[in-house]
Amino acid sequence: ALGSCQEIPAMVVASAAAHTDFEAVWLPDVAAGIPLALARAAAEGALPDVCTGAGLGNDVDEEALLRKPVGLFYDLGAWEANLMECKTAFGEGFVHAAALKSNGLGPMLRRARALGFGAECASIGEVRHAERLGFMGAEVIYDSPAKTAAEIRYALERGLHLNIDNFQELEVVAEFRAAVPSSASTLGLRLNPLAGAGEIAALSVSVADSKFGIPIDQKPQILQAFRKYSWLNCVHVHVGSGGMGEQVLVAGVKKAVEFALEVNKFLGRDQVNVFDMGGGMPVNYGSGALDTEKG
Repeated sequence: ALGSCQEIPAMVVASAAAHTDFEAVWLPDVAAGIPLALARAAAEGALPDVCTGAGLGNDVDEEALLRKPVGLFYDLGAWEANLMECKTAFGEGFVHAAALKSNGLGPMLRRARALGFGAECASIGEVRHAERLGFMGAEVIYDSPAKTAAEIRYALERGLHLNIDNFQELEVVAEFRAAVPSSASTLGLRLNPLAGAGEIAALSVSVADSKFGIPIDQKPQILQAFRKYSWLNCVHVHVGSGGMGEQVLVAGVKKAVEFALEVNKFLGRDQVNVFDMGGGMPVNYGSGALDTEKG
């Protein structure tokens, strides 16, 4: 909900190598600091008071049985190193955005913005949360697959990067784009590169029956859309996340880049000047190693 964009309460434990502009508990060793962090969380009321009385008689607070103390810990040094490794791997000319769906913590997102990262938002609530944290205009990538008319107009008026999921939504965007001709928004069309599935079917969005994006084999309709709307200047692709190997991810990006070049050749001008690739490396579920288990 729009009014519920609150910062998630959490304890952030940082290593000594991390930056010191976080509201955090600064300890030289993350593991050693966990007991102290839990104690602080309990003292500040961040953790519920779970009933510890003996027995299960009438004096027991049954609601207390449902409350579970939870501690959320981040090694900010390792987290920041991962962000910078991503930037280094891609080099100049790329803008990276952190997905709010995977981490909406205010202090961490503010730090990401300070490092030059944007905010990728899949809902209007995430957009509002990102804006409250300082992300503005093109720093916000809004790519919900089911936007309302009010959300589309809001994005255009605020100059957000807006990714369009399908032809029906494209027509709605066109209507509001005409009403907001001075919009600074980058407008992308999400393509399904049909690169294949990963091991987790629910997270594989590059297959023929995916409900997201326009299948890349609908080439004539896609080319005509770019011809009709000269403000459509971005190609967006999201191959998948969990269970996707590097080869499938790269294959999907390659097909979309080639298609973007084909669009410009078809139009005889460099209309598509932004390429937006989404997705992520898979988690290694097989071990505690930090490297991916997929090739």
